[in-house]
Amino acid sequence: MERAPVPASGREALWIAFLALAYFLAHEVALLLPDAHKVVAAVWPAGGIALGRAPPQSPRHWPAILPILLLAGCASDLLSGRPFFASLGFMAANVVESLACACLLSSYCGAAVRFSRVREVLH
Repeated sequence: MERAPVPASGREALWIAFLALAYFLAHEVALLLPDAHKVVAAVWPAGGIALGRAPPQSPRHWPAILPILLLAGCASDLLSGRPFFASLGFMAANVVESLACACLLSSYCGAAVRFSRVREVLH
């Protein structure tokens, strides 16, 4: 029995849900690795997930992706006991940082950057 193909909008919704889950889990892992003062992690894998996905998408997808990242990160922060406004502030900074880096990468490397080759990751 053949499966019916998932419409493009359905695929996009599934992909965004997967991105939210991956970002949430990476955020949780990062919160397990605090620095000496127990403030924030020195390594932030969630930022890598956001940055790795933003450049290949056209800018028209960013308005859908960025709020999902904000909500996933806030959910992780709140579940770990961080106050609401602190969580909102940290996540707003993280989302703006991801957007700024994606814009810089897209302008510097062009639209073809996909992070699928070692050369793209190292440059």
